[in-house]
Amino acid sequence: MLKRNLLLVICLLIGVATLWAQESIVKFEAPVETSGSSVPADKAVLTIVSPNVDLVLEGNLYGDLMGGKTEYVTGERRKVGSEYHYVLTFSLHPDLDMGGTHVETLTISNAYGSKDCKLALKMGKSYTGRFEIPVELICLDEGMSVYAASNAARLRFLSDILDELTIGFNGETLFEAGKVATSLPSYVTSARLEGDAVVVDFNTASPEALTEAFQNPRLTARTENGESLSFTLADGNRLENKRSYQFRILRQVTKIETVQKDLTFAETLAQADALAAKYDFEAAANMYQEAMDKVDCPLDQKESIRGKQVQMKKARRMDYLASWAEANAERVGVEHDSAYHYYNGARGTYVMLSKMFPERAYYKEKAEALEQFVTDHFKDNVNKTVVKKNQVITGKVTLADGFIGSVAGVHIYEMPTMDVPKLKKVRNDYRCIGKTDADGRFRLVIEHDHPVRYLYFYRDEKVVPITGSTKTLDVVLGEK
Repeated sequence: MLKRNLLLVICLLIGVATLWAQESIVKFEAPVETSGSSVPADKAVLTIVSPNVDLVLEGNLYGDLMGGKTEYVTGERRKVGSEYHYVLTFSLHPDLDMGGTHVETLTISNAYGSKDCKLALKMGKSYTGRFEIPVELICLDEGMSVYAASNAARLRFLSDILDELTIGFNGETLFEAGKVATSLPSYVTSARLEGDAVVVDFNTASPEALTEAFQNPRLTARTENGESLSFTLADGNRLENKRSYQFRILRQVTKIETVQKDLTFAETLAQADALAAKYDFEAAANMYQEAMDKVDCPLDQKESIRGKQVQMKKARRMDYLASWAEANAERVGVEHDSAYHYYNGARGTYVMLSKMFPERAYYKEKAEALEQFVTDHFKDNVNKTVVKKNQVITGKVTLADGFIGSVAGVHIYEMPTMDVPKLKKVRNDYRCIGKTDADGRFRLVIEHDHPVRYLYFYRDEKVVPITGSTKTLDVVLGEK
């Protein structure tokens, strides 16, 4: 037992150290309103400025904001000088019409780290933020081989960022920004692109080939963003007849010294449970996914782990909504017509969180404090409150002609929008609220304090809208 507990502590320390290392390298300036800009009254524009070319921007409502365009948001990347501008144009989402304000949780990331921030974008306004993870170029010497050609030698440079690189040989440019240089030194017989490599052949019979500078050249690589490196052949190697050398040029985060241990399934699951116990919902959900992805994850445990992950995702969403409602209530002030709904919404969400996590006093205390606040400041609204009943929807699922499948055991999910989700993400990202019986019949209970506006029947080609008055619903799978 002691050994297992010690291993758990070590795993947690490794995980915390890695998260801290990632957090420490991210340079982030939260978006602020930009003065003097001209934006249409029904839109909001957000620009993230970064020297990093490989950013991924995701929103809680839309997913990929750069590639996945919807009627509510479009995104594009622009090159401005030596930096990149990631420009997102939002239209007001009808489900979040809060006095002309669009609410979004934005995640900015690349291969080295990420940052989350909460946005409240007013229509007709523009905002600018900055995200940067300093990176540097490194060179891996992948060794020497024989080049079977007369009076020739070869250098081969491999990289996945060739379109950004400039490669030099003793100060002469061989390759620049994805293309071979238009003017090459006389001792270079050819230079060309081959897949993800630049291949340069040299004439070892040329007069320059006899010099020390040629045989032991200074090689350089740089990008437009200022990342650069200088390197030479390994000790003892020389650029001579029938010699070929290969180098791999990569990017890496500057000054990252922490290396995360490759955890086993048991260790990953223990770390996920520890994060859940700390109420770090997002980190726990991600770690549960890692546990399920492990090759040694027992099949009979995947469903229970997925249940934990779904709970963490639901808790994260509710925790965010409660904080968001409180923040908006404070922003508009108690005299505003919407203040009661904000405060009461936050109270109700904290009540649900306290039921999910009864051992955590924080949620219960928040709910009780807000209940007292609402009672003291909104007596008229409280007296008008009517006890609401849960909504019950019954129906039957049938199959359209040509649709391959069964009406039995079809899982039914709640959806935030009318967008049809990707099948591989449905089980992990959305809440299942019921399934059909052997005959395709179903009965759903929609909680009054957690309304649902859209339903998705697994593998269907559409999302079905419902209202608060919907009582019966018949769905044909495969019918648009």
